[in-house]
Amino acid sequence: MAAILQVVGYKKSGKTTFMNQLIQQAKEKGFTVAALKHDAHNFDMDHPGTDSFSFRENGADHVALTSNRQFALLSHISLSLKQALERLPKTDLVVIEGFKDASFPKVVFVKSLEEYVELKTSLTEVLAFASFCPLANEHIQFIAEDEKCEQLAESLIEEFLI
Repeated sequence: MAAILQVVGYKKSGKTTFMNQLIQQAKEKGFTVAALKHDAHNFDMDHPGTDSFSFRENGADHVALTSNRQFALLSHISLSLKQALERLPKTDLVVIEGFKDASFPKVVFVKSLEEYVELKTSLTEVLAFASFCPLANEHIQFIAEDEKCEQLAESLIEEFLI
């Protein structure tokens, strides 16, 4: 079973930057990685004018696209986090961005002490609080320097994958 880690925080707090670092370091060590992102904005990956868009517009529940280098399956359904995780291919690590209320180990990114206080009281299974902003709090890791970001990612890889 894959190790599952969540990266949560408010918009523009550094979640994606850190996830990319974590993914890159895990891949360098030979691990397989899946990334799952929550999007509260009803994303649309397909666009008018494409064949796959017309298939969906005309009623296809699922549209698959494949080429010599990638495969995508677009399903016009709503899934819970649990259902989405069940549909992912087998990997060593699943990194989830968002889904704050889920009960997986979390790294929480904050931009202010107010965010820290709010999220500290509302989240469970927090492994670490981190920030790309210098905040005067001993419980928040300042990781704006590349080396600090890499160290946090490395510590998670060691704890969950090695």
